[in-house]
Amino acid sequence: MATRENLEIRINEILLSIGDNPNITAEQLSQYHCISVRQVRREIKTLVKAGLIRHVGSNKTGYWQLVR
Repeated sequence: MATRENLEIRINEILLSIGDNPNITAEQLSQYHCISVRQVRREIKTLVKAGLIRHVGSNKTGYWQLVR
């Protein structure tokens, strides 16, 4: 079971990855951070709800945008 600190680190790493490559997919994030695609999608959902990122465009050709 992940600790709160580990979760915060993982969320920050995902944010940095999205900042570096807005077109990154959940599958790519999963491979890069060695976590399941389901975990990546859960973390992305958390980031969207927190207002830190948003998805622009369609599921196929869209991209992630950091909200500042």
